Amino acid sequence: MWTFRSLSFSPMPGEEEQTNPGIYGEAINRLFVYGTLRPGESASSLLEGIEGDWERGRVQGFVDPRGWGLTGGYPALILSEEGEGIDGMLFTSPSMPRILPQLDAYEGEEYIRSVAWVERDTGERVRAWVYLLRPDLLSLRNG
Repeated sequence: MWTFRSLSFSPMPGEEEQTNPGIYGEAINRLFVYGTLRPGESASSLLEGIEGDWERGRVQGFVDPRGWGLTGGYPALILSEEGEGIDGMLFTSPSMPRILPQLDAYEGEEYIRSVAWVERDTGERVRAWVYLLRPDLLSLRNG
């Protein structure tokens, strides 16, 4: 049985939470990617040309490269302290609040945007946005 961390459902584009740093703290300018948004992957063009810095990062959880048959074959992540270290990339950009609505649209209804702890190579942990498999989809499948 997997234990889900507290998940924050993403605000609708245009809502105050989208650009208010007081609600999500320093995560507002960071995004952890583990699949198609990583540099060199199929959707990396969505983040190309945007001012920012890339570095390696890691979250705890479970990832399935095919999304447990729920995402049209795309990778999906579930956060869990009981999971393994999932390697990915951490993108930090002052433009993040502006580009999140476009990324939300790309990710689609199978994913939610949440805030997670990401471990940098230095061991420092920072908060960042991450796209996760909607928990209700997995429970429907296992139902």
